[in-house]
Amino acid sequence: MLPIPYRLPTPDVKQVMRSGRRLASPELVLIYQKNTTDASRFALIVPKSVDKRAVGRNRTKRLVREALRKLLPAIAQAIDGVIIARRKVESLEEALSSINGLVSRIRDLSPNT
Repeated sequence: MLPIPYRLPTPDVKQVMRSGRRLASPELVLIYQKNTTDASRFALIVPKSVDKRAVGRNRTKRLVREALRKLLPAIAQAIDGVIIARRKVESLEEALSSINGLVSRIRDLSPNT
């Protein structure tokens, strides 16, 4: 579980989904926009298309959350992000490399996003 200051509330998730920028990897999609707080906030979505069983979806959520928790100090810009799983994440290393790749591609956010 992410600490409370790093969790993105539901109304903000909807805002990011409508107006955010998208980055994709084979495992994950990151939809993000700049925020006005001093901390990056994230939400995680794992649809049923990833795994029909809740056990598989919850495992994917746990792995991605843990990878995100480890990478939070390395995220330089304060962003609101929604991470959507495209397929089942099998290991923590896979989640770490995927999230790290997406976050490193975030460049030069324009002031209005």
